[in-house]
Amino acid sequence: MRMFMRASALLLSFSSFDFSNAAAPPEKCDPNDETSAIPDKYIVTLKPHVNLTAHLEHVQALHAASITQRTDGVIPPGVFHQYDMFDFTGYAAHLAASVIDQLHTHEDVLFIEPDREFSIASVASAPTLQTQANAPWHLNQISHRTLDHEKEGYVYGSDAGWATYAYVVDSGIDEKHAEFDDRKGRVIKGFYLLGDPKDAVDTSGHGTNVAGLIGGKTFGVAKKCSLIDVKVLIGTKGTTSDVVKGYQWAVKHMVGTTMQARAVINLSLRGSFSWSLNRAINSAAKKGVTTVVSAGNEGVKSCWTKKAIAVGATDQTRKRAKFSNIGPGVALFAPGVNVESAWIGYGNAKTLTVSGTSQAAPLAAGVILLLKSSQKLADAKVTREALLKAATPGVVGDTGGAPNLFLYNGSGK
Repeated sequence: MRMFMRASALLLSFSSFDFSNAAAPPEKCDPNDETSAIPDKYIVTLKPHVNLTAHLEHVQALHAASITQRTDGVIPPGVFHQYDMFDFTGYAAHLAASVIDQLHTHEDVLFIEPDREFSIASVASAPTLQTQANAPWHLNQISHRTLDHEKEGYVYGSDAGWATYAYVVDSGIDEKHAEFDDRKGRVIKGFYLLGDPKDAVDTSGHGTNVAGLIGGKTFGVAKKCSLIDVKVLIGTKGTTSDVVKGYQWAVKHMVGTTMQARAVINLSLRGSFSWSLNRAINSAAKKGVTTVVSAGNEGVKSCWTKKAIAVGATDQTRKRAKFSNIGPGVALFAPGVNVESAWIGYGNAKTLTVSGTSQAAPLAAGVILLLKSSQKLADAKVTREALLKAATPGVVGDTGGAPNLFLYNGSGK
C-alpha cells in the first residue's frame, strides 16, 4: 500500500446551472433542503481576488466581539475549514447569527449557505480485448450495445485502466479486500478527514463498494487502475464543508501531480444542493479535472453543475430506476439496481448487492479511466465529450427528460 500524504481536519442531488458568476441562488432543487441544515454552521464563498487571510482576520474580530456579548456560556469555534482552490475561495465556520448577518452585506462575500448533512447515495436491496466470463450483469451490459449479447461476458481492453487513477471521495476503502489485491499497491491512502490513521478505515462499506465498481478485479470496470482513498465520511454521514475540503485535496493533488489526463474524481454521495461544492467543481474543471457524481436517489430534478458528469441508474432491462433523479442535469445512465460489489465484513472477500446512483457513477468513472488509458483526453471537456460520444443512444426506458444515453466501454461489441 502506498501513501501520498495525511491531511489535517479536513455530499449531492443537483439541474444544469452554471455557477461561475452567480449572484443569487437558483430555485431549490432538493426536497430535503430545509431539514439538512446544521444549526449555526455556514460555508462562505468569497468573490474572486479577495485576500483570504485579511478577510479571515476581520471575521475573527467579529467572532471575538460576538463571544463577549453571549450570556449562554456557549462559545462557537469560529472558522474550521479554509478553501483556496484556484478561483474558488472561502471557508466553513460555526458563528453566531449576528456575525453571519454582518457577513451577508460584506463586500468580500459572494454568497453564504448553511453547512448541511451528506450521506451515501445507495439503497439496499481498441487495444487487445479480454473477456471476463461469468461477469456480473452490470459489466456485461456496459460492454455490449444490445441486451441479446450481454451473456457473452465482460469485454474490455487489455490495458484495463493501467496507469490511471480514481480519487474516491467517500467513506474510505478497505485496502485489504481481495478485490484490490493490495500487494500490488493499487489502493493509495490519500486524505483522512480527521488526520488520524484509524479514520482511514471504512466502517460503512460504501466507499469500498464504490471502489470495487471502479477498479475491483471481479466487479470493476478498470481492473488495473489505482484507487486513491479520500475519506470524508464517518460511517455513512458527513457534511458539505467536509466534502468540499476533501474534494479540494483531491483536485490540488491531481493538478499538482499533473494527472488530469490520467485521473477522475468520483463523488457517490447525496445531500442538499450546495453552491460551494458546485463552484468548486467548476473551478476544478477549468484546470482539467474530471468529476463524476451520482445523480441522486430522490426521483426529482438533478441539480448538478454542467461541469459534473451526473450519472443516473437503470435496471437490468435498461429502464430508468424509479429512484433515479431526472432532467437535463443527468449526463447519461448506467446500471444501478441490484449491483454486486465489494463490502466490509468478516474476511477479505465479502460482497453486497445494493442499488443506487452511487453504483452507477463509479461505473462511469471506470469507463472514463479506460478511455483515458487508450486516448489522449487531456481535460474535463474532451473527457466528457468522449464518454458521451461512446455511449449507446436510445436504449434507456423512461429517461425522465435526461439524455437517452447508456454507458458503454468502447469494446466494439
